[in-house]
Amino acid sequence: MTKVIIYKMADDTIMIISAPDAGRLGLEFDADDNILVFESEEVYLTRMAELDVPNGTPWKIIPKSDIPNNRTLRNAWGINLDTEKLTINNDKATDIILVTARRERNTKLEELDGPEFRALAQDNTTELQNIRELKQQLRDLPVTVTNDIVSKGGDFTNPSLKDYKVNFPTMEDITDNE
Repeated sequence: MTKVIIYKMADDTIMIISAPDAGRLGLEFDADDNILVFESEEVYLTRMAELDVPNGTPWKIIPKSDIPNNRTLRNAWGINLDTEKLTINNDKATDIILVTARRERNTKLEELDGPEFRALAQDNTTELQNIRELKQQLRDLPVTVTNDIVSKGGDFTNPSLKDYKVNFPTMEDITDNE
């Protein structure tokens, strides 16, 4: 199948229904396995939508290629039913990125606790200073990421943000600046 059914849920997230790509899709057979009716993809998906989409909910059939391969921001997707185009709620996309970044950042901060205590116990002031600098950069990460997104226009349909990845600071970043 080259197309999918898409509709908006009550919470403004979208549902995507895709059909199997092969098999007896869109075919009706008699008792002797002879083909009685062949449906086009559009007719088959329309029949599927009438069965699977909640009553009264508007839906559209769009090309499968319009659906991004990267599903990280899926909860920020929407659909413009007039243009039949997928949209991205930029505020929701930013929130999704920040929640994910904070979760990973918190793990990285916890991993630095042991080395920080060792450096403190060994009175290694250079190592201690580097660890504390890295921890501060990790704590500042949400502001850094937000500023980076804003500086790139804040529009997740823009190629510079389409596959946005958070760049976490590392100890190498700190020691390279010395």
